[in-house]
Amino acid sequence: MKIDVIYSYYSDDSDLRRLKSLKKLISSAKLKFEINNIILINNSSFVYLDQDITRLMNFAEEIILIHGTNECLEFSGYKQGLTESIKYDVDGALILNDTFNFPRNFFPFLQYAFFDAMQKTDCSKKVYLGEFMHLKRDGYILNLSMRFFISTYMFFISKKSYIDFCSYLCSPSIWTKQQIAISHNLNERVADYIYSGNKLNSWKTFDKNISFQKRQCLHNEFYLSAKCINDQNYTMKNIFEDKKILKAIRRIQWIFFENFKLFFSISGLNSLFNFLKAKLK
Repeated sequence: MKIDVIYSYYSDDSDLRRLKSLKKLISSAKLKFEINNIILINNSSFVYLDQDITRLMNFAEEIILIHGTNECLEFSGYKQGLTESIKYDVDGALILNDTFNFPRNFFPFLQYAFFDAMQKTDCSKKVYLGEFMHLKRDGYILNLSMRFFISTYMFFISKKSYIDFCSYLCSPSIWTKQQIAISHNLNERVADYIYSGNKLNSWKTFDKNISFQKRQCLHNEFYLSAKCINDQNYTMKNIFEDKKILKAIRRIQWIFFENFKLFFSISGLNSLFNFLKAKLK
């Protein structure tokens, strides 16, 4: 399988660590796939493009740098990356933002689940692949029903899906100042994600404009899945669909995160994964 890697991010004090993590991820991906291009979309107003190249040196693949418009935060970066990737003869794109390794800590078992699912994907079809986030009851956005959505910190789509996704990303029906039709359970999920104990959960700021844009990002995340779920031409693939043990580990991680706000940076979990991987061979 021949793929592009599209990375939508922001330059800040932690970008060096994130680019190092990206480099490690790409090195692992190269063992499974043919990497065509590494497309970096820097959405910051002040960027360090030369430094970005330096930090990803030693790759034979072409590194394409794009200054992001930031019109829809990381989602406009995704769209700019796909607009570039569509020019090339690839099977699809692995797309991620700068939260792929924090706060979720990108453990080997999660990376393994992604790569294994991608290898089993038929890219001759429209495919949307990622980690499913299940809802306790049906939700809807813009009258499109859904029982789950794919988390967009990292996902894969086949090239057959590019044109659709370029219209779904930054859709004017989502990126509007008007209220949109969304179910109560999805609205609760947005509020819980953005706010925690009257503090902005992920961004540590009370800037109303930023919190509104982040709300729109979550709406766009729901919208991507809802559009594909309600289109019979799409294959939705969960990275854990045939991996019961890994799914159970992931569920335990989420339970601890939700109840104790721990990020599971425990080396023992990696050891457990290596043991289970060996047993599953």
